[in-house]
Amino acid sequence: MEKFVLVIHVITCLLLMAVILMQSSKGDGLSGSAAFGGIGDGGAFRGREAVNFLQKSTMILAGLFLVTSLTLAFLSSTSRIETTDSVLQENLGTTQSTDQPAEAPGEGK
Repeated sequence: MEKFVLVIHVITCLLLMAVILMQSSKGDGLSGSAAFGGIGDGGAFRGREAVNFLQKSTMILAGLFLVTSLTLAFLSSTSRIETTDSVLQENLGTTQSTDQPAEAPGEGK
């Protein structure tokens, strides 16, 4: 389940970056560019259509990003609860039980 949500999260991130980069700060976005085979005003998106589409896409993808982020955080917290000891505690426990105390110089002979 966690891997599936992670794949959806990465795809959402990439799409969100693409949609944000297609937007222009001047408000012309895809309407006046030759992106996606469009030439001037004859492109796939014109005027308000491009702005509305990009704004709606950004809002939907941002919402999906939020949901997948929260889901991944919840899944990772529940998987950590199932473990009894931390990795550090496990390593400390094994090294203390297997290591013999070092003798001080000159005591053994």
